[in-house]
Amino acid sequence: MNVKRWNAWVTKAQIVYWPLFIVITGYLLYEMIGLFQTPRGTVFSFNYLSLLRPVMAVYCVTSIFVAYRVATWIAHKGGRAAGVLTAIGTLSYGAYLMHAFMLRVTYYFDETLFADWSHVLRTLASFVLCIAFSVAGTWLLARLPLGKWIVGLRVRPRPAEGPPALQKQA
Repeated sequence: MNVKRWNAWVTKAQIVYWPLFIVITGYLLYEMIGLFQTPRGTVFSFNYLSLLRPVMAVYCVTSIFVAYRVATWIAHKGGRAAGVLTAIGTLSYGAYLMHAFMLRVTYYFDETLFADWSHVLRTLASFVLCIAFSVAGTWLLARLPLGKWIVGLRVRPRPAEGPPALQKQA
């Protein structure tokens, strides 16, 4: 497909997918947070967010378009944010593999430090901690001699000036 045509189409269609994305995100957040409080007490359940529902199919498609628009905007803007997001994106596969374990690690903080917080803040704090721990853990594993085979890339030691060099797996 022609990239210029694709970009023109995605730009023109944003009048449809941005409002859909915002409305569905609000709806899913409202429903998910409403499920925390039940007559039996507080229950953390994310079964409501099953991908087998039609609204989730629409949400996933709109999310892809929104992510594409945000990524192209950041790429055109450049700067430090683009560099940080590029580094996180390079580590994303290893972070994806590590996130299930790190989510269990965040439960410790959730139960000890965030116990008296609201459920929404606890969920957001666990989300941020899980992302931070997963990316940091991936970065640490990538610095090992066999890091390329564990997380898909090797982070070489930092040269005299500049950021560490990332080497993707072939």
